[in-house]
Amino acid sequence: QDSWKNEWVTTVSMSHLHPQFQFDVVSNDDDDEDPDLKAYKEKRRAARRSPAPTLVIESRTVPPPTEEEQKELEKLEKANIPSEKITSSDEGEAVTKADVQNLEALFGKVAGNSVNDSPLKTVEGTDELEILSPMSVGQNWVTECDALFDASTSSFAVFYERQVDDAYEFVFSTIATQQTGLTLIKKGYLIMPNFLSKSATSFEKFSGELQNIIDTISDLRGVVTVSTYHKEHVEEDKRSPIPILVLQWN
Repeated sequence: QDSWKNEWVTTVSMSHLHPQFQFDVVSNDDDDEDPDLKAYKEKRRAARRSPAPTLVIESRTVPPPTEEEQKELEKLEKANIPSEKITSSDEGEAVTKADVQNLEALFGKVAGNSVNDSPLKTVEGTDELEILSPMSVGQNWVTECDALFDASTSSFAVFYERQVDDAYEFVFSTIATQQTGLTLIKKGYLIMPNFLSKSATSFEKFSGELQNIIDTISDLRGVVTVSTYHKEHVEEDKRSPIPILVLQWN
């Protein structure tokens, strides 16, 4: 029995997005071309235009065939039937692209999908595992729940440490960067997934002490206002899935 039949197969693909993707490409579309096709091509180009340069890495892992699937594969191998001539045993119809996609969906099901609270979503009859980074979780929540969010004047940064001293250093480094005047940032969202994640009160106290320090600095007094989002925040509309410190430039 071939060793590959007992191994998981993993493929990794990568693509890129950019704000000016194919802006400088001269279109070769024929004026008499189908309008629907031209619209499709433009939508395809627009889909690759992101707010910032982005690399997209996709990993797909397929489990080895089950014992029954291996037996079916062995039958095909013994019959020595070329793949392009495989037909349905019942109706004699040729295997279609849809059949192949259905098989891919079957083999690509997430292993262990019975685990409670796993981030699964249904896509065309199969389960797809969606794993988001803390940055993505924070950004998604802010864009959906902060009514005053403005993508053109906002920034995001992530902080993974747990210590208070490190947090102070991170915050003031961010303030110094935004204070240079080289950016148009009016609101900075500092995503802090590991910092006081289980205590909204301590997180609020930290932001209060931070505001007190800021108010002692003449160049920042009345210019920067600190606020917070937290999953245990007393105000329902400020309950975010992970701690977020907000720096508002007035």
